[in-house]
Amino acid sequence: MSKVYRSCRWIVEKLTKHQRLSFDEINEMWMEDDDISNGAELNKRTFHRYQEVLKDVFGIKVVSRIGGDYAYVISNRDALSDESMPLFMLNTLSVNENLRACYHIRERIRLEHVPSGGENLVKVFKAMSDNRMLEVDHLKYEKPELKHFIMEPYCAVLYNQRWYVLGKLENGKLYTFSIDRMKKMVISEKRFVMDEGFCASAYFDDIIGIYNSGRPKEKVIFRAFGTEPAYLRDLPLHHSQKEIGSGDGYSDFMIEVRPNNELIASLLYQRKRVKVLSPASIVEEMKAAATEIKDLYE
Repeated sequence: MSKVYRSCRWIVEKLTKHQRLSFDEINEMWMEDDDISNGAELNKRTFHRYQEVLKDVFGIKVVSRIGGDYAYVISNRDALSDESMPLFMLNTLSVNENLRACYHIRERIRLEHVPSGGENLVKVFKAMSDNRMLEVDHLKYEKPELKHFIMEPYCAVLYNQRWYVLGKLENGKLYTFSIDRMKKMVISEKRFVMDEGFCASAYFDDIIGIYNSGRPKEKVIFRAFGTEPAYLRDLPLHHSQKEIGSGDGYSDFMIEVRPNNELIASLLYQRKRVKVLSPASIVEEMKAAATEIKDLYE
């Protein structure tokens, strides 16, 4: 199946880049790529097999369209968003296959640790799948005592090499918990019904990181100096980022987010390469954080 997954990823890449392709065009690109074709043409029966795998395993629909020409397109392109599970699964399997092919040079490849989440993550997925409540004992870093929570697990999030669960508590509020800080977890027999209007993507859409501060969304404008604008164009601070101006040695960017600690940390990470221009409240938070850092070294 590893060859199948690599081929599926290849088809998705080509259709993402070119929007629509005839089978002959796909086959021509296939033959030009020796790494994927090994010199053998892509026959239609094999291509249709890849279509079925993409649909059944990853939920990605490659369908034929007639519009001036008979071509293939991805009909549900929302499945290819950066946060989508289908694309994550497909990328992970493709990377695994590439790594296996490079096992003989493993000493020259350095990887980040990606946590499995362990038994607790399995329980979270099980509870989410069955719409069952979770009882957990959670330990915060800043508070040494265990706290017991009963929650409705709404969604799981992988962020910065850690797994989190967003749960609705008995008080009706949503909180984000680090799964590796849960010392005990039990799946309850009690079921729950998710709020009809809840959307995980929408909940996290306006924030950097995973903690929704509840603060109103604001337009944050910052100035990047030197080579930093190029880095920010390639790797935006947030999906809402727009470049709104430039001058001699700098460019100005704007993002629309709900301010939280992760926003301040992300901006501080840029050090003297980035300066926040507005709003005044964020400027003051940046100044206060910079002062605390300065005082630490005095």
